[in-house]
Amino acid sequence: MAMKKIYLTSLILILLLLFSANSTFALKIYFPENPLYWSGRAGMYYSSAAGASQSMMYGVGGYYDFSEHWAMRGVVEWTSYPVFGNEISYLPISLDLIYTRHFWDDIYPFIGGGVSYNIITNNNIITNTAGMQFEFGLKFITGSIMTAIEYRYLYSDINNAAGNPRGTSFCGLAIGGFGHNFKL
Repeated sequence: MAMKKIYLTSLILILLLLFSANSTFALKIYFPENPLYWSGRAGMYYSSAAGASQSMMYGVGGYYDFSEHWAMRGVVEWTSYPVFGNEISYLPISLDLIYTRHFWDDIYPFIGGGVSYNIITNNNIITNTAGMQFEFGLKFITGSIMTAIEYRYLYSDINNAAGNPRGTSFCGLAIGGFGHNFKL
């Protein structure tokens, strides 16, 4: 429960920073050529475990566009849900390769996949697993405001194919932050 409070407090602080921008909505930390974008994420998580209830999944992420169409993304998310009276906590830490294409005015469809390190807690028993995920969605860029919707399919344990709990997540993202540029 303490982890949930810390995580939700962090997410709220990040979202406050996102919406406190004076002139722009994008936090850009410049590497040699391209900016690093930060995002706050929230959505619904649906576990494939029998008896599991849907739950809210919260997270933060960072994006680095290394070309016009390709980006690397790191995401940390968290959710907690009951399964037959047991409280399950799921924290995937993922790294994805994302392909984006500009098809319409301010709409950018994307698709991607990657690997994850997962921390799963069930009745105070902690399990660490390696996983993978696939995602697709739409990014909307209007002026200096960026948002997105995304669908993710998550495998929490690639080493346990038969008993692998899987899940899906449908979430919304606010991408950006305060409008200052930092040279590193």
